[in-house]
Amino acid sequence: MRPLELPSQEELLELFYYDDCLRWRVDNKTGMRNVKAGDIVSGSDIGGGYKKIILNGKQYVLTRLIYQTVKGNLTPDLFIDHINRDTSDNSIENLRAVTPKHNSRNQKKRSNNTTGTTGVRFEVEIRIGKDGAEYRYQRYCARWNDKEGKRKVKRFSADKYGKDQAFNMACDYRYKMIQSLKDTEEWYDDSHGK
Repeated sequence: MRPLELPSQEELLELFYYDDCLRWRVDNKTGMRNVKAGDIVSGSDIGGGYKKIILNGKQYVLTRLIYQTVKGNLTPDLFIDHINRDTSDNSIENLRAVTPKHNSRNQKKRSNNTTGTTGVRFEVEIRIGKDGAEYRYQRYCARWNDKEGKRKVKRFSADKYGKDQAFNMACDYRYKMIQSLKDTEEWYDDSHGK
């Protein structure tokens, strides 16, 4: 679901100000209960550490309002990334506007990761030969997205190199690919996968 177009920075600054957090500039705003100037804008929980706030009958994600109020020019095609990945930390220093592609590059290690290394997974492929026998192929795969966002994969055979060496080769190769993207400013965040 695409985010709503936000009110302009000027409109938001009539309602809010930011010191250490977003605060109400006005009190007794129509439709708001017990809102007094200086109160923290707390919002309602929408899961995952995110909060929403309703303005003029429209729901907005609080982090987007904070960013728009302080920095402005936030378009619906940009995401707000929590730099430290703590979605309850809505300090402006922890928020940055990024493309969806860049937002995906600041993710923690997936819960189903079995290798312990982000972007490296172990695969077993089973094939039935012409003779009807079952053949198992084991490999480690290094995965990353190139600068166009296309998924890339390089496989290293555990049957050929042994499990430990194939794993190390996949890890080294992925690291090299990520570094080459960083060198071209198609960054992966340093905390990606940790």
